[in-house]
Amino acid sequence: MKKALANYISGLPLRRVHVLHDRKITLRVINDEFEAIKVEWKKPGETDGWQPANREERFRFRKGIETAVHVLYVCDLPHGECIVQRETDDEYHLFKVSGKADRNERRPPSGIITYGADVECLVVRRGSHRLVPASQWLRRNGAIGYDDAVALKGNKVLRPIVELRPEPAADGDQLFINVSKLYVRLEQFLRKNGLCAVSEGRGRLSLGGHLHIGGVRPSFSLVRRLDVFLALPMALIEPGDPTMRRKRFGRFGSVRANDFDGFEYRVLASWYDRIPELLPMFRWFCYLVRHYDRLPYLSFSTTILESYNAHSIDLLKETAACLEGICADMLPADDYKCIATPFFRLLR
Repeated sequence: MKKALANYISGLPLRRVHVLHDRKITLRVINDEFEAIKVEWKKPGETDGWQPANREERFRFRKGIETAVHVLYVCDLPHGECIVQRETDDEYHLFKVSGKADRNERRPPSGIITYGADVECLVVRRGSHRLVPASQWLRRNGAIGYDDAVALKGNKVLRPIVELRPEPAADGDQLFINVSKLYVRLEQFLRKNGLCAVSEGRGRLSLGGHLHIGGVRPSFSLVRRLDVFLALPMALIEPGDPTMRRKRFGRFGSVRANDFDGFEYRVLASWYDRIPELLPMFRWFCYLVRHYDRLPYLSFSTTILESYNAHSIDLLKETAACLEGICADMLPADDYKCIATPFFRLLR
């Protein structure tokens, strides 16, 4: 099963090699949940033992480290070892994954938690739908700014993506209010200037709707609930053709540590165009962070991973219905009625 799962950790199958090539760089990564606590590597042609990766080498091999940790996550190995070999700077092939499924269910935190978000969109001219790069009319920083992603036009470097960055909040209702204020502000500006925003990416420009958590470190237990009970159902309303985004972004378990003793959950596609109706999503997200232990830890099946990556709507609908049934069976009745039900209704 672990071999089958590891083959589908991204939108394209991850190639597996059974013999290491002696002229390619090889990495060995040992994890503690999402943290790579030990990274070692071998130079091409090296036959001796592994050498520890220093800070510069960790940055150089970051794509390989990310790939290895992702394999371990999909294979339910919070304390394991993964060996990958570099094909190109952005592509690594899997050689070996091992470890024990000794996952300990961590209790949800009881301290102060903050919730945040950032959501991306593109801006086009009404009628012509011609792209208007964000860097031409926005500053980089601020509540409404432009993202660092670049696009080339001739010899010009442009930054096309608009990013909304609301203030952090203590609960889903306040987060919805903070996001909505920026949405209204941007929409008013766009209407006055003959522009409109779109949530669907273009070409290599992929748009995300990231959720932030402060005061909670990422764990397999929490992130798996977010993947299964939030991201998987939300795939039903992704804009455009999600299979293009799956090739580079949107993989289950995509998280990044932040500066607030927490992490950024980076799986969701942009939900900009649905902001006015997303109060149930923000409430459900915050509820899952607080009470994820009320729902089961579900391992990924190859079928589910393939249906998500290929965006098989019929199977996704069937899966979402099953997940709603699990929520009905396991959550307190009032929580299911007031928080889970509005979320799943949003997706129909």
